[in-house]
Formats: sequence, structure tokens, C-alpha cells
Amino acid sequence: MATELEILTILFKLSAAYPRSDLEAETIAVYVEDLRDLNARDLSQACRNIRRSSKFFPSIAEIRSEAAKLQAEDLTPAYHRRACLPKPAGCVPAPPEAREAIKRLNEELAMDRRDRPERMKHLLKAWREAADALSPQKETQG
Repeated sequence: MATELEILTILFKLSAAYPRSDLEAETIAVYVEDLRDLNARDLSQACRNIRRSSKFFPSIAEIRSEAAKLQAEDLTPAYHRRACLPKPAGCVPAPPEAREAIKRLNEELAMDRRDRPERMKHLLKAWREAADALSPQKETQG
């Protein structure tokens, strides 16, 4: 959840990008009230995206819509982790090296995900390679 100060700071930057937008105190109060439930990171990134793509000062609905897109992107890596790693037959524990590699990948995935689509592709490829290396079929073929 964003604090009032965080929202005001974000709105200040946003209004600086749109010099013709004269925000009155009542308008600012409504924006703060309606954006309070968003986390500050998503709100800030959403406003940054809007500043870069919109000619006009955004409505609350536009900001919330952009923040929702960012939140949906946050869920994507978790979905891919589950979808890309096959369940091992018999649930054989992974060797310590594999657990360490997966731990490092998880730490990288926990970093800010918004500005690195190419890096995300690399991580998903690494996950698939880790899954292939841990696959029981790989051991029986080798």
C-alpha cells in the first residue's frame, strides 16, 4: 500500500510532466484516496509508463489500469516457473548443486521485473535447462 506522501510525490512528478494540468486540492485528495490501495512501486512505474505514452494527464482509471497490467506481469514468472518445470517421477530430491542453481534463479526472479523482458527470457531458458538437467528421462538416456 502506498502512503499518502508516496502518492503525492508520484502525482507531483506526473503533474510536472504535464505542465498544463492544474490540479486542485480536491482533485489531488481524490487521487490519493483512490490510489491508496496500490503499492508504491507499481503506482510509480504505472505513472512512468503513462508519462512516456500519453499526451494528456491520466485519469484515476487509466493509472489503475496500467498498475493492474504491471501486477499481472508480476504473476507471469511464477506461472512460468510452475509450467516449465516438470514434476519428477517419484519426487527424487534434487542434488545440492541443482538446489543452489534454483535458489540463485529465484533470487534473480525476485528482483524488479519490469525493466528486463530480455533478461526474463534468459531466466526462463535457464529454468527449462535446469528442468531438463533434473529430468529423470535425461538420466536414463545418458
